[in-house]
Amino acid sequence: MEKTQFNDPDDRLMIACASMSTDPPSPGELDLARIALAKWHSPSEFVALVDEWPSCVVVRTRFLQEAWILAEFARQVEVERLRLSGEEWPDAYIEIDGLTKSVEITEVMDPGRRRDDELKEEGTWIRLDPVKDWVTRAEAIPGALKTRLERKAKKRYSTPTLLLVYLNISIGFLRPDEHETDKLIAEIKAQHASAFEQIVVLWREKLY
Repeated sequence: MEKTQFNDPDDRLMIACASMSTDPPSPGELDLARIALAKWHSPSEFVALVDEWPSCVVVRTRFLQEAWILAEFARQVEVERLRLSGEEWPDAYIEIDGLTKSVEITEVMDPGRRRDDELKEEGTWIRLDPVKDWVTRAEAIPGALKTRLERKAKKRYSTPTLLLVYLNISIGFLRPDEHETDKLIAEIKAQHASAFEQIVVLWREKLY
């Protein structure tokens, strides 16, 4: 019999959100948060600002989601300062070795899925997630990632840009090397390297 798992690692946030009673922030509170995150901060200061917000609010609020992705990047890469841009483009700035770099932040999801779909369900939920679905999603990653990078490359940014990609596709408890996913990520990045100063993929709490 095929093994069925409940609540793979990438589901934990959604389960917590579905069962949590959190009052939505007011527009004024969000405006103040946006202003604060658009100021230069040390990595620890920026992470602390992001961590003040409940996960349910973060996944529903675009600029907080971008701030969370940037904070995860800063946890693993030595940057001196960072901030959201407060402008239409780029999404953020980081400072490394005294040089300011533009950062474009994007998210790749399983085709047909939206980030807050599960949050629309009322009450606590547990999603059945058969192993065959893990495999299906693992096989979808190369195409979804390639499509997003091609779309971003067509924008032909006028200044050197670091593209920070949050790969939000769960493969359950499969190892990244079981379907050569880690190798395929590297190959797809290499195919589009000329369009960006750097491409960084955040997936399963690791940078690729």
